[in-house]
Amino acid sequence: AVPIATLNLQKCGTAKKIPDAWHHQMIFGVSSAGIYFTNPLECLPEP
Repeated sequence: AVPIATLNLQKCGTAKKIPDAWHHQMIFGVSSAGIYFTNPLECLPEP
């Protein structure tokens, strides 16, 4: 799949290093069922 967007849900203070890429979630699809993510692989309904 080709990524549509990536999300990094970690909080990072101004004096801290930027979190690594392993904590990102990739959005690779959207349908009537919800939004498809990787890391972990799941489909979540829209809020």
